[in-house]
Amino acid sequence: MPKILVIDDEELVCKALRRHLTMDGHAIFVAENGHTGLKILKKEDIDIVLTELNMPKMDGIEVLRHIKKLSPKTEVIIIAAHGNMKTVLESFKAGAFDFITKPINYEELRLSIRRALEKQAQESLGEEKDPQIKTMERLHRTLYDNAPVLLFVIDTSGKILDVNKRVENVLGYHAKDLLEKHISLIIKKNHRVAFRDFMRERFNRAAPAAGIELEILNKRGNPILTNLELTPVSDSNWGTVALVHLSDATERSALLQQLIQSERLKAVGEMASGIAHNINNILTIVLGHIRLIQSRPEDKQVLQDAIKIISKSAWDGAQLVRKLQSFSRVHRPLERLVPVDINYIVRESIEFTKLRWKDEAQFHGVHYNIKCHSLTGAVLVPGNASELREVFVNIINNAIDAMPEGGELSFSTKLNGNKVLVSVADSGCGINEKHCKKLFEPFFTTKYGKGTGLGLSTVLAVLTEHKGTIKVKSVVGKGSKFIIKLPVLSSQGRDTMFATANLPQARHCAPTIPIDGTKAANVLVIDDEEGICNIIAKFLRSTGHSVSTALTGKEGIRIFKSGQFDLVLCDLTMPDMSGWEVARAIHNLESQRVHKTPIVIFTGWGDTFDPAMLAKTGVKMVISKPLDNNQLLDMVGKAAFKRLLS
Repeated sequence: MPKILVIDDEELVCKALRRHLTMDGHAIFVAENGHTGLKILKKEDIDIVLTELNMPKMDGIEVLRHIKKLSPKTEVIIIAAHGNMKTVLESFKAGAFDFITKPINYEELRLSIRRALEKQAQESLGEEKDPQIKTMERLHRTLYDNAPVLLFVIDTSGKILDVNKRVENVLGYHAKDLLEKHISLIIKKNHRVAFRDFMRERFNRAAPAAGIELEILNKRGNPILTNLELTPVSDSNWGTVALVHLSDATERSALLQQLIQSERLKAVGEMASGIAHNINNILTIVLGHIRLIQSRPEDKQVLQDAIKIISKSAWDGAQLVRKLQSFSRVHRPLERLVPVDINYIVRESIEFTKLRWKDEAQFHGVHYNIKCHSLTGAVLVPGNASELREVFVNIINNAIDAMPEGGELSFSTKLNGNKVLVSVADSGCGINEKHCKKLFEPFFTTKYGKGTGLGLSTVLAVLTEHKGTIKVKSVVGKGSKFIIKLPVLSSQGRDTMFATANLPQARHCAPTIPIDGTKAANVLVIDDEEGICNIIAKFLRSTGHSVSTALTGKEGIRIFKSGQFDLVLCDLTMPDMSGWEVARAIHNLESQRVHKTPIVIFTGWGDTFDPAMLAKTGVKMVISKPLDNNQLLDMVGKAAFKRLLS
């Protein structure tokens, strides 16, 4: 039975330690000061001494020195209410086995006692180590155990060989519950593949030393966002192993997201100024033709031509607003990837930035030549369109910054096995090799006084989430080329993704044949803007449909209860109820019906929403204002046809 001596001037501490350690099967001796403790040590063959650091007359380090003279094999664990690195180092120089701070974590103390007893057993079987080596080993172990991060030692298969004390404290596991287990035990399920790939690459030295962000789980199953780094090392006993270093990334991630959003808003602001310029041009055209109609009301040809131009200008304005909305849309989780044509994204990004590389440039007398090669046909990748668009918008803006006097920007795409390569090359000032290595690091920028240095780090983050990569080749004075590689959807993957992407998207449809009285639909329009209700009602009635209108959500629900409707068109934002709330109320009213009334939400805030929200509220489609008449007729015609079939 191991003998343990507790030396502490606090009687309650001695009693608590005696109670806990006796339960573990140890023989416990207690002393209220160092002198009494040394007397006991002379009489008894003590294996381990637990001594308080701060005691009157004789402190813990002085007691430690006396113990090492009297009984060199006795291991001493220092216990302190507080301690700094100087005190810790002094303790280990004097021969302490461990240093534990109060309040005492008894699991931590038991682990330390167990290790001290194991060390004594090993030394009794082998040669005595050099005291200086033993001191350094203890120091390294203590620094390892008390590091402010989670540390694991794993082998090449991922099996856990060792953990530090912080793992036990933070995750709630005992070390014995983790040893010999695979490290994926603590990694969130949907992050395990990413970790496995990263681990293999790091063991092969193929991945960069920078870590990855992933979520781990404590014993209760609660997630913790961490930054994981893995450093392979060679050990004479274990062979090739790795030190896994996990630090809390919650605050860092939140700060980075705020800064990324700030960078995005800055880009939106720049785009908005160009859009304002274009909208002013559109308004000039519209107002000019209105004045022309007013001055020549009898001229039917002038009237017809003016209406066509005003209509086209209005749609041009709507497209400009949608561009701004699409670019500023907040990040959406990438679990909802859909097939995206990367060629279309590239062309759209060029169009998005046209305000800068053409309109603004021409105003300043600068010319940019944009060239596109091999951008034919659809090349589908699994992705999020707005996120991928942001990648190319960032790269284009950087290229323009690199060519302040004008220049050439060329794009090309080509297939390489199951990957697509997108190259973006500029004829700008180029980047030196030293800066190229840091180009994708957060906050690194060569544009001193301009920007936050987050643009390309955002690009890298988005591409990483899309399982893609980006490389840069640059020659100072000649220009730079960015090469983006993304996985291409196979025909099977494309079909599966189309089937599971359940987000309805409004489409511009061909005009439907006007419906006669027997096929007319009964439509309910709900919008707090009376003018919008009236114009939709007039248009649909002119094509033979029956329309009821409501200026509030509550009024719309009341009207819905009193009639039979084939379609409900509802605005998203209204003073008394949102469109979602109206849809949910109607959905609940029809909970027992087999054929439910389709509900379409229209809004000026864009047409991309969470599929879960659509499913929960019974909404079939979300469309953007201004409404397209052909699209509106198509929806109403389908609703009437569905009623006839039912």
